[in-house]
Amino acid sequence: DNSGPVTSVSQANDEKSSEQRVKLGAIDHEVLVQLGEDTDPDLLPELINKFLANMDERVEAMSQAISVLDMKQLKEDAHSMRGSSAIFGAPGLNKLAEEYEIAIRDSDLDYIKRNAHTIAEEYEATKREFSQFLESYLK
Repeated sequence: DNSGPVTSVSQANDEKSSEQRVKLGAIDHEVLVQLGEDTDPDLLPELINKFLANMDERVEAMSQAISVLDMKQLKEDAHSMRGSSAIFGAPGLNKLAEEYEIAIRDSDLDYIKRNAHTIAEEYEATKREFSQFLESYLK
């Protein structure tokens, strides 16, 4: 996508529906292979499992923050998710975290409430793909 950074949540919503976003949740295998080469290929499964454990916590924290509209906590978790998902090649999670950061910056509570389910959905799709990646990587 060469359209540049998302500047508003409305723009992001125009670009991708929630259903399309989950399909975008594919992990970037090249990023993961590069991460393995940059660290240690034998450690990659452990790194991925630690990432997933951290994301389990982030997704739960974000869901709780949304339910009580704790924007400070949500901002911290979305920012952390954005960075981690970029490192581990999860573009769908990365894009969603970016959208949440924009919504928080713009105080777009309607977007935040309306899309609360998308974090868990995107994460589950991403987690499934990581499992598939690990199964083939460990063969």
